[in-house]
Amino acid sequence: MRGARLQYTILALLVVFAGAYETGFVKDLARRWLHGADEPSVPFSLQTATRTIGSGPLQGDQILSLNGRPFSADRQLDDAIDQAHPGDRLHLVLSQPSGKAIETDVTIESEAVSDYPSAANIAVVSCLFILVPFVCLGLGFGVAFIRPRDINAWFLLLLLMAFSGLAGSPDWHRSFPDLSFVWRVFCAATWALWMMLFAIHFPRRLELDRRMPWLKYLIIVPAVAAEALFWGIAWLWTRDINAASQWRWLFTRLYFARIVLQMLGVGVFFAVFGYKWGTEKAPDERRRLLILRGGASLSLLPTFLIVAYSLIRDRDVFAGVPWEIEVPALCMLALFPLTLAYVIVVERAMDLRFVVRQSVKYTLARGGLRVIRALLIASAVLIFSSHIGNRWRPVMVIGAGLALWVIRKKNMQRASVWVDKKFFREAYNSELLLSELALEVGRYVEIDPLLETVARRISQTM
Repeated sequence: MRGARLQYTILALLVVFAGAYETGFVKDLARRWLHGADEPSVPFSLQTATRTIGSGPLQGDQILSLNGRPFSADRQLDDAIDQAHPGDRLHLVLSQPSGKAIETDVTIESEAVSDYPSAANIAVVSCLFILVPFVCLGLGFGVAFIRPRDINAWFLLLLLMAFSGLAGSPDWHRSFPDLSFVWRVFCAATWALWMMLFAIHFPRRLELDRRMPWLKYLIIVPAVAAEALFWGIAWLWTRDINAASQWRWLFTRLYFARIVLQMLGVGVFFAVFGYKWGTEKAPDERRRLLILRGGASLSLLPTFLIVAYSLIRDRDVFAGVPWEIEVPALCMLALFPLTLAYVIVVERAMDLRFVVRQSVKYTLARGGLRVIRALLIASAVLIFSSHIGNRWRPVMVIGAGLALWVIRKKNMQRASVWVDKKFFREAYNSELLLSELALEVGRYVEIDPLLETVARRISQTM
């Protein structure tokens, strides 16, 4: 524990950062979902590193001024939307592609207006913005806190953190622009690299990487350089459009370069796991690798095909893709963290059985009792302090008494044994065997019958 103090400190800082982001994200998501009619929506998008409108009926026009002020930074649009209400208008001075300057007003719609039908919108929000972050951060931090010195646990955590932000990125950056930008950069810039590194090291380090560790840097170094330049231009654009527009030519090239490098990283992920599966001798390891590779393929293949289609047509990702194809592809992304969770927790890929088992047993034996008792005490106070008819008061008192009897220590120990039998059968059988042998060995006075009995019982049980 003492030696892992640095790792726990770093994990605590990451928890605070991810928690701050996800808390703001969930609050904003709930506000938009419950009160979408009162929340303003951005009426159009801008092409990065330009002042050119990239969507809607004004596509191709350049914004010269916004609400009477010269348009000099992308953040001006976010600030204007943040201070507006649905039905308000943005007053724009535009320069058309012909060079003609015009003035126009654009109505701000509400968040209740969606690009998808209602059912499809609910599916996307549920999968990407709720399920994926919950599974990714819960699994990643859980494994990292249990095994803080395991490099595989750290690669898994960083991969899942990046994937959670990559899959779920709602437009709530107006509330926390700097935090949102940092999180967005981390997720979008590093997710493919963490996938590659996780594949190289999980469950055991690739032999090729042991012999030639420099090989992976042929992808890592160009990818980091491309991402740094790409997001540096994007950050500059939020503050100074004129300065960023000078680097627009580089930005467009970096956009496609980074996608190609990300596809290379994902390709290495599948190639390495395919190689490990083909060369692995242990049946359990082969099964885990097959499940992981199959689940990842099923999850990422639809989006991969859409990205490849966009590269071939030289268009933004999902641009021109019908929602009937886009929505299922996005929802399929949720299978990736679920597959990782299944392989690690159910298939026991990282051997977390002992810690999980002890945590469950302790929760049943100690934490469960305390929580239930506190709830019963609160219920009793509520019963005797509220205006409940005399007819129902005895029934509720009897019910509270029965509950206290159910949660006796003896019954909670029985619940712990039941959990052992159902979910930790091997550990339960081992403990039971050792307990029985400890009672049985006292009857033997010679060593040979004792060894024969121990060997036979172990063989029968395990």
